[in-house]
Amino acid sequence: MTQPSPPVADADDLPPTQYLILEVLAARHRTGETLWTFPAKLRPHMDALANLGLIGWKSGITEGTIRAWLTEQGLAAAISPTYITPNAEWSIRYPGGTVNRVGTFTEAGARQRADELGAEAVWRPVGPWQPAPATAEVTR
Repeated sequence: MTQPSPPVADADDLPPTQYLILEVLAARHRTGETLWTFPAKLRPHMDALANLGLIGWKSGITEGTIRAWLTEQGLAAAISPTYITPNAEWSIRYPGGTVNRVGTFTEAGARQRADELGAEAVWRPVGPWQPAPATAEVTR
């Protein structure tokens, strides 16, 4: 694989197909999907985005498909750091990074349960729409 190119100054500077791939991945990420499937005919565009360090990709499960995801650089280019999904809930993140929904929590309830489990309470994308608490720590 070649060395990544310098970062794109603005995602709006990408060619249209690459821009749309980035937007699809950002939209899916906002709903909690970490990767998405595309037709394999988009491989040249996936290579270009991967060379820019914006996405990672691999062959899909179904023949003729590719699965792609945003890298940290891609997340920074595609999603505002102040974005909070309206589709989220309080959950528990265990040591090692696993995040699970353990019942339906208020912020106080999530923090109490997390303390009991030696974990931390996090606000994460899932479930029906609900407003983000002002004190929420947002996870990706």
